[in-house]
Amino acid sequence: MPKKVTPKQLFDRAIKELKESGDPLRAEHNRSYFKKDEVIHSYGQDAPTMRRLAAGFFQEVRGDWGVGEALEFCERMIADRFIESRLVGMMVLANYRRQFDIKIFKRAEKWLADDLCDNWALTDGLCSMILMPMVLKDAKIVSKLRSWTVKR
Repeated sequence: MPKKVTPKQLFDRAIKELKESGDPLRAEHNRSYFKKDEVIHSYGQDAPTMRRLAAGFFQEVRGDWGVGEALEFCERMIADRFIESRLVGMMVLANYRRQFDIKIFKRAEKWLADDLCDNWALTDGLCSMILMPMVLKDAKIVSKLRSWTVKR
């Protein structure tokens, strides 16, 4: 029986694959989508590549992981400074949306408070992949989201 992959092991491999598949020209192009004074760290992947990598990572752990392991993986990825790491982490976690609960909401709130979703692309990813499935599952989340608009 094959040994279960841990979130740390998958994180290490994901970072390695992102680095190895990166393209410096693409990284420069990716930075062009942001304001000149924004610091954007990019390995140099496009969206289809990130989706393909995330799908592969999910397929590897599907059936072995629950939302807890996916959240641990995502936390590691979001702590990395590269935009692709953060987005791929969210993409993998989004596969567990049926298991999302208030714990995921509180983590998303912390990621924002800690400035880990510090640009429009990461905020869009967080909203579409993590928060929207929670709103669709429980409309009471909307009132919690409204309170965020007055915090900044």
